[in-house]
Amino acid sequence: MKEIIESIKKKLTGNTEEDTKFVLEQMDVYRDNKEVMDELYIILFGLLPQNLQDNFVSNVNQKMFEERIKEIQELVVDGQNERALKYLDRTIEKIEKVYEDDKNKYMTFHTPFEAYFYAIHRDKDDKKFITSAVVDFGTYYKFRGIVLNNLKRFEEAEGEFVESLKWNPMDYEAIFEYAKCLFNLKKYEEFYKLNLETLKNAYTNYAIASCYHNLGLYYTTKDTKDDDKIAFSLISMSIMFEETDYAYKDLNTLCEKYTWKKELAGEKDITAALKKTGIPSAPSQELLQLLVSIARRFIGVQDQFAVDVFKIIYNLTHDETTLKFIRAGERAISEKMGKKQ
Repeated sequence: MKEIIESIKKKLTGNTEEDTKFVLEQMDVYRDNKEVMDELYIILFGLLPQNLQDNFVSNVNQKMFEERIKEIQELVVDGQNERALKYLDRTIEKIEKVYEDDKNKYMTFHTPFEAYFYAIHRDKDDKKFITSAVVDFGTYYKFRGIVLNNLKRFEEAEGEFVESLKWNPMDYEAIFEYAKCLFNLKKYEEFYKLNLETLKNAYTNYAIASCYHNLGLYYTTKDTKDDDKIAFSLISMSIMFEETDYAYKDLNTLCEKYTWKKELAGEKDITAALKKTGIPSAPSQELLQLLVSIARRFIGVQDQFAVDVFKIIYNLTHDETTLKFIRAGERAISEKMGKKQ
């Protein structure tokens, strides 16, 4: 790789226009060689005049980052964690990370709703404008944490998840991977607090199920029969929101430990467990009312956003009136698109 790069550098003439054209041609030649491509991006960046470098970072690096993240996901699935870690670090090392400046706070939300939901819950004293970061740094740190978790380097992984959530505190995958890390570190009280706080505003079945499952796991660490009964009820409740193999596996473990009947806890036992622990029932009426008010606020203003929020509500409630709002909103969007064409 070094020989290739040195050979390319020797052919640079000092004429920006000619050199840029030449480097772009070489990028086409070596497009399947990721290591050479990384170096060529750096050379190309150096050729750009200062006033164009920001656009290069915003567009080329973001595209490169997104492509590399897909490759890293495949490596993780294949169990190639050390290689994934190397790819992660090479992906980010040349990109400047700016978290905030005098006026802006840079974050990496994945949907408009994540950004809006964060905005209405953030500290009222935080007056900085929320704007999108150059690159999805939250995903970078999250994946680095996941890889380190897989390598059982839990203390290092913990720091990566903390950093990831600074960029996107609404990323449920990052939250629950962080929770897994805390559990592996036996930081059970932090694990409990993280899941309890997440549960209060959890707005997807996946998030609610994950919270109840993890809160159930917390009670298994107490290693008493009474606490295991609470755990059994909480994990049973998680399955009501989303069925997962790991939840059933944990329930079977408890059943075998006490020779309990292999069936989900009943409503009476679940209600008793929630009352005894003080864990709230989710989703709360307050949260649902907030979601409804958000959706209604955007009807006729940003119809797609309103429909997306109504879909969140419907997934939680299966309410027929909400379904009517969704259908009406989709018709309105379709009609507006038809008028534009």
